[in-house]
Amino acid sequence: MEDCFGDSELSNRSPRVCLNCKARKRKCDKTLPACSRCDRLLLRCEYDSTDSIVADNDFSNISSSLRLISSVFGSWMSWVRNFYLSVQKMHLNSSENFVSTYLVTVHRWFPIIDEERFKDRLESHSYEYDINDFLLLTSIYLIVRRPDEQQRPAIMDDDPYQAVRHFYFHVFADLTSEPSIQFLQSGLLLATYEYGHGLVDAARNTLFSCLSASMLLGLHQTKAPLGVDSAWKRAMKDEATLICWAIVVTDRKLQLPVTKIIDEANLLSDLEVTENKSDGRLSWDHDAYTATSFYRQVQSSVLVGNVLDLILNATDPFSEECQRRFKVLDSQLQCAIHLTLQTETAGQLNSVSEALSLNRSAFFLLNWWQYEHSQKINNEAALLQSRMALESVIRITVETVSDFLPRIYAGWFNGVQCIFLAAVTAMQLDPTNSTRVEELKEMLGIQSLRWNSAAEYLRIL
Repeated sequence: MEDCFGDSELSNRSPRVCLNCKARKRKCDKTLPACSRCDRLLLRCEYDSTDSIVADNDFSNISSSLRLISSVFGSWMSWVRNFYLSVQKMHLNSSENFVSTYLVTVHRWFPIIDEERFKDRLESHSYEYDINDFLLLTSIYLIVRRPDEQQRPAIMDDDPYQAVRHFYFHVFADLTSEPSIQFLQSGLLLATYEYGHGLVDAARNTLFSCLSASMLLGLHQTKAPLGVDSAWKRAMKDEATLICWAIVVTDRKLQLPVTKIIDEANLLSDLEVTENKSDGRLSWDHDAYTATSFYRQVQSSVLVGNVLDLILNATDPFSEECQRRFKVLDSQLQCAIHLTLQTETAGQLNSVSEALSLNRSAFFLLNWWQYEHSQKINNEAALLQSRMALESVIRITVETVSDFLPRIYAGWFNGVQCIFLAAVTAMQLDPTNSTRVEELKEMLGIQSLRWNSAAEYLRIL
């Protein structure tokens, strides 16, 4: 029987599937230099070295590479072009579109956009002539997509994500002057999406591009406010300041404390242990939940950075200086958790969930560090104290885990990190007791790629 492929076609095919398709158990057409699926998803396509077929003609290789580059470029540009055409037909200021969804979900806990100015730009259709405004719209569209509306298990590194990411870095590469505020806002939303869906390395790359661009605007020189109430309220009206703090928050979620905060002690003033704890407390009214939430997130990010600094740089964990820092951080974290829980029980859903998650994550890291070192030197008192602290937060996390589900569906991606830490800690403290871990596994499983994998990892353990 005559082969259905000609000689030229056979020379451009691998005898085996590519590594991406093999890992995800997807059909692969084995095309060289990249299969159709990797080409469509803009993934790096690789075959085993033993399977690689090199064409005899160097010019043929160059032509294939040029065709691949052209198809990749056309793929994401095609999506961007179609998105632009669809946006032109929408009423973006109506209550039924992705922009309104963003403003009532993600914006409530990540307020990096001045809502009034943003709506004014929408009214003037600035996205039709300003590439930065249009880029921001693509990032907003991306981040409000719900994991439960995607295929199971949710794979969020799909065509829309790849298109928005390529579009963002295309704009970044073309910067010829100071970056726009909208460009930085787009990058922060993209990095938040990436981290929340398991694309951690991509999130770090995106964040570093934001950080380098923000330095051109001098945002790294922003100081923590001296007056908590009035100064922070003013900051909430300044998009540049909001972006500066959002970079810090995102940095600490990724546990990369590369950003430095000038006068960071000002952000911890209401966590100090004093005779009169009411001094320095926030006195904002009930309607200022967005400002309160964001303040607590930045405050929690400072604490995360301090915990990581202690853990990574302590040469003698039980030296007088290290134990003094441990006790201060432990006290500040307990106070911060107490304050955020008070706001939660006041009925402000999604108001400070992110801050609560960051504080719990930092608390797990700090006390597990103390627990491990106490075991090494047989310090029974410190060992018991750290174990009791860990058990207490695990119990609270298990009891409240079901409350996180509506928040994730409302655009809250990152809060399950503390659930993962709670599950791992619980298994290490008592490997024979699996009951309390089951709810945590289920919670991780409903989230998309990264946390779904984390749930499977816990089952393997």
